[in-house]
Amino acid sequence: MSFYQLFFAAIWANIVLVIEPKQALGFEWQHGVLALIYLAVMSTCLCYFLQTWAQAYLPSSLTAVLLCLEGLFGTFFSLILGYESYRPALLLGALCILVAAAAAARLDAQSSSKLEAM
Repeated sequence: MSFYQLFFAAIWANIVLVIEPKQALGFEWQHGVLALIYLAVMSTCLCYFLQTWAQAYLPSSLTAVLLCLEGLFGTFFSLILGYESYRPALLLGALCILVAAAAAARLDAQSSSKLEAM
């Protein structure tokens, strides 16, 4: 699974490179190559590997709920670091995601308890 995730991440990166070559050509390679390597290894390879490894050991329902919260965590850290400004729509979206995740977890717990009772 990790191989396919990294493979398609590389394909999309190359597609973006073809579509927006000015962005890549304007990059200062001398100053940014270490940052680029760090992002490629830590943000892509390591994170995909850890996500796939954890999915093998967690129940599928919990994995689905955690993956639904991925956008929420990203937005939360973006707010903390000051890259995103607070908007009421942001809070509404976060609440919708949290309610959906809680409902999914509750429904899964109810269905597993019914299966155990049989």
